[in-house]
Amino acid sequence: MADYGVEDVKSSVKELGCDLKEFFVTRGQILAAEMKEKITAWKMIATLAAIALACGAMALVVLTGALVYVIAMGIGVGYALLAVGLGYLFAMLLAGGLAYREIRQEGIAPKHTLHVLKQDQAWLKNESRSA
Repeated sequence: MADYGVEDVKSSVKELGCDLKEFFVTRGQILAAEMKEKITAWKMIATLAAIALACGAMALVVLTGALVYVIAMGIGVGYALLAVGLGYLFAMLLAGGLAYREIRQEGIAPKHTLHVLKQDQAWLKNESRSA
């Protein structure tokens, strides 16, 4: 059995501290980089979505008036409004469902960082068992 001196223990503790600091700094950098990528992508998505919503709202107002007028000529104003409203409700549910599915697939969580942390956790378990 080796006889460790106080200096050896201090050196080992200092080295462990440096390793832990490097470990957390590296993981923080991975997280920051991944979140920066996600934020950049979400900014672009939000800008495009805002433009699409503004244009879509204007088109919807104009086309709704035209559609109600055309349908009203055939079946009456009340039924025309009901038919157009139900059509928009169906379109909203369809688009909302698709958007929800895409958000769930993309997610907000930093996938790469979580993967690296899971690998670190497995490595620590193996190291603790072997020690």
